Amino acid sequence: MKHIFSVINALGKTYGIEGAEEKEPSIEWDDSVIEDRNSRSTYYSSLYSSGLIDLESALSKIHRLPEKDAKAMAEKILNEKKEVTAGAIFGVGA
Repeated sequence: MKHIFSVINALGKTYGIEGAEEKEPSIEWDDSVIEDRNSRSTYYSSLYSSGLIDLESALSKIHRLPEKDAKAMAEKILNEKKEVTAGAIFGVGA
């Protein structure tokens, strides 16, 4: 990988393209298996359903949200669940 960065940098210099200052490239490899959105959602949903993580953590991991946004989303979801409708009480309407 470092060689690729060096080649790209050299090409940029050759054609007079200025880039960011030269730095030693660093690569952080994730030690996990590549995952898709559905498998991540299923995994964290099951942890939440089992009571192993809280709703905010599940939302943060599923949607890759910062803590503040996950907290707001969790509050919204919980508030929606609290709403009581005539349909819910009497089994009528939509």
